[in-house]
Amino acid sequence: MRSTLLLLSTLVLPLFSSCAAGTFGSSGADYDNILSGFLDSTRAADTQDPAGIPRAQPSGALADVNAGERISPGDSVAISVWGYPEFSTRTIVKTSGTIVVPLLGELSIGGMTNEQLVALLRQRLSEFIQGEIRLTVEVIPPLPRIVVIGAVSRPGSYPLSKGTPLLDALSLAGGWTATADLKRIQLIRAKDSRKPDIVDLYTSLDKGGPSSLPSVLPGDAIVVPEKEDFLVQAGAFFTAVLGILFLLGITTGFQ
Repeated sequence: MRSTLLLLSTLVLPLFSSCAAGTFGSSGADYDNILSGFLDSTRAADTQDPAGIPRAQPSGALADVNAGERISPGDSVAISVWGYPEFSTRTIVKTSGTIVVPLLGELSIGGMTNEQLVALLRQRLSEFIQGEIRLTVEVIPPLPRIVVIGAVSRPGSYPLSKGTPLLDALSLAGGWTATADLKRIQLIRAKDSRKPDIVDLYTSLDKGGPSSLPSVLPGDAIVVPEKEDFLVQAGAFFTAVLGILFLLGITTGFQ
């Protein structure tokens, strides 16, 4: 029994330390990389396509609801070519500013206006279609979103069209976990991501109630860190348990 307990303490403690550091240790995490990863993936993956491709009319009129605006990554693009459904598509502009159109291949459209995109499509389609080209193009910007990561139940990106209280924003992610450090919540503003606001939830609620908490705006990110002493306390507790088991093995005389 003594040798078994010694073996357990030798194997389990390093395993616990490495797992805890990977799973819970976030005080030294590179949140900039985490946030950029979330923002890059969620803008493209979570943005919804239009409900359907607008149908072109026999007159050849162009449905261009966002004329003059620049196309950006995450925008949803719907293209319909009258009489040639093989060219029609619905797609999301990639972070590289490109889309893929059937038969035409990859097109770089980032930074273009809708008029420029239509001109590009007409030029490329003229290689396949003789005569008048009737097409409809619609570009829809992505829904405004916020990012909530760290010690919350469901880290991720959530739609948010207007400002909302911090507590409501946290509830979108299922609330905080038992290991959350609510005295050091970071609110990273879209307008100035270099200087996050540090929110002490306990102090704010104690002094001014929920109304004293800052509002979260579309494009903002919330980082809820782990308690700094959580790993230390958990490691000490685990070590104490193993020590008690070891002592019990000695005093009971198990071999």
